[in-house]
Amino acid sequence: MGTQQLEFLEMRMYMLALPAFVLGGVVLLAHLLLAGRSARTFWVGWGFILVGLLALVTSLVARGLQPATPRLPLTTMFEITVLVQMGAAGTLLVVLPRAKELRSAGPFVLAVVAALWAYGYSKHSPPEQELVPALKSAWLQIHVATAVLSYGPLFMSGVTAAMATVMYLVGGRYTEPRLPAEDGGEALPSVADRFEEWTYRIIAFGFPWLTALIVTGAIWANYAWGRAWGFDPKEMWSAVTWLIYVAYLHARLRSGWRGLQASALAFSGLLAMIVTYLLVNWLVEVFHLDSLHSYAD
Repeated sequence: MGTQQLEFLEMRMYMLALPAFVLGGVVLLAHLLLAGRSARTFWVGWGFILVGLLALVTSLVARGLQPATPRLPLTTMFEITVLVQMGAAGTLLVVLPRAKELRSAGPFVLAVVAALWAYGYSKHSPPEQELVPALKSAWLQIHVATAVLSYGPLFMSGVTAAMATVMYLVGGRYTEPRLPAEDGGEALPSVADRFEEWTYRIIAFGFPWLTALIVTGAIWANYAWGRAWGFDPKEMWSAVTWLIYVAYLHARLRSGWRGLQASALAFSGLLAMIVTYLLVNWLVEVFHLDSLHSYAD
């Protein structure tokens, strides 16, 4: 395929992803509202999410093949945002079939994915034919690739943490133990408790990859700029985000935090991640701050 055909394929696949995610969210919402909650309806929604994910993968592959020297599309903000969307959608595909209680979180997570899609679209530009030396390191590609396994799941954990926080504050049926499946059995955890438990599980998966994201970023920075850490705004907020998740895991595993406290702390991790991923870039651009990470825009 020629460059024009690949450009066409890249954009058409990216444009396809949004309606697929929107339809997935609508169908999942219908599944939750329908009496009886048909399994078929859920799997139709799951299928739309899969279509959206495959469309993003195809778009990224087509983009990587466009330059005269094909490369891994893991350098610009658009490409990074596509990876984060893929990570969040992939997390949904894995978690929702295993946790029926979390299916109500599906439409909200997909709303976040749609917002990321819009942000990525605003950052789209033709791929660079020749990368600057700092972007040619294999460590950068490893660093960015870990975003799929860290930011994607952690975005979902932030949504489930927010929902659990609201449930604990509202109380009532959300925090009451559920009736056991069999007479005489033990009461089942409340809906809020199940959301809080799954938030922990998802963070436990994403946190090691977040650590790898920071470590590989430091190795790449040392290669590209001759120093592993330079108190850059992006680096500082990455450290803040990492420390919040460290505090969360410590509080939950060592101090026994559960319920509202744990959920609120996990949600604060999402807020810090949004600052790191989006707000810092905007502040650097608006106030002309010094940041070596502005290359991504």
